[in-house]
Amino acid sequence: MRTSDCQAFRRFLDESAEHQALPAVLLAHVDLCAACRREWAAHREMMAALQPGPVPELPPDFAARVMTRLPQAPPPASRVDTETMLLIVMLLAGLLTAWISLPPSFKAVLAYERIAPYLDPARAWLSRMLAGVVAACNKALPESLGEQFFAQSWKLVFISLVTLLVAKIALLFEHRLRRPLR
Repeated sequence: MRTSDCQAFRRFLDESAEHQALPAVLLAHVDLCAACRREWAAHREMMAALQPGPVPELPPDFAARVMTRLPQAPPPASRVDTETMLLIVMLLAGLLTAWISLPPSFKAVLAYERIAPYLDPARAWLSRMLAGVVAACNKALPESLGEQFFAQSWKLVFISLVTLLVAKIALLFEHRLRRPLR
């Protein structure tokens, strides 16, 4: 009963496959060493306990019965992706800003006359809406504050809104990109 034989036996148990036979040298050592004999008996008992048992026969309607007991899956929600919508709004706002800031010579190249029949009703509606907003703000704001605010160009206000929208979208995309990195 040498220590090296006990170490070789333990190494065999650690590294051997499930049903690998014990080599003759180690079998002789197990016969002589009581500690290794107890460990070998425990190992065989454990391997016998880990053997798979018989698979029970399932009734033919087993899967159907299980499926009826499961709760119904909720229908997939049809939602609009807010990031995509904000991106579309940002692109449209950028195009509108670019159109407004174009000099008249470039606008002539874009053939305004061709699309005027479609834009005139929209322009009329937009001017009425802006006039209503201005009138409502004139009533709500003190006179001096309203004069200071509306003395500024509406382009600056529009550009500020576009800048705010771009900053919000950049923040959303930053959060979306950082999520997989966590």
